[in-house]
Amino acid sequence: MIFYFIRHAPTAANFTGSMVNGYDNADIVSMEKPADWEERIGKFVPRYPGMPIFCSPAKRCRQTAQMLFGDVENVEIIENDLFREFDCAGLGSRKFWEIDEAEFNACVNVTNTDMINRAMEILHGFGRQLERDFGMHRCVVVSHGMLIRYLYHFMTGNMDITPFDVIRSKGFKFANLDLLQIVDEPGYKCVRDYHFKPPVEHK
Repeated sequence: MIFYFIRHAPTAANFTGSMVNGYDNADIVSMEKPADWEERIGKFVPRYPGMPIFCSPAKRCRQTAQMLFGDVENVEIIENDLFREFDCAGLGSRKFWEIDEAEFNACVNVTNTDMINRAMEILHGFGRQLERDFGMHRCVVVSHGMLIRYLYHFMTGNMDITPFDVIRSKGFKFANLDLLQIVDEPGYKCVRDYHFKPPVEHK
């Protein structure tokens, strides 16, 4: 299976770095596809009539899927809870780069085991099911930064990284509308990352 993971387009909260109440219902800043996205990123993503686009149930992911792929004939956008973001709502209005790991762990109920289990569900469960039941060998997903960054670490041998280090982008930065390609085939596994714009630097 080859996965194409795209991080959703920017929301206002991405620029502030704060989690906000109702963030799953937050809109992306613009529904207009950036003029250079196809040339920089889209050319690496498969497009064909009737293709399914999987996405997180969060509004910002569905909007991004529609923005990027709505012009594909008979495209089907399918929400799947596997691609939701890790639940960091406990941060409230705190800015994640201004707190230490102990404070993060006290208010966020996400563990390394949770991240490992989700990665295995996506790559070894969902991916194998698509191959077995539908004959699919390519899967396009619009999802979230923390989840996609962890999938990168999972595939590159750093699966024991902590949630705190993942949310702070330690070892791998992945900005809005970037692409992570994961090849997970018998006897061959690799990751390739394609960057659209530099990530927001929080201070």
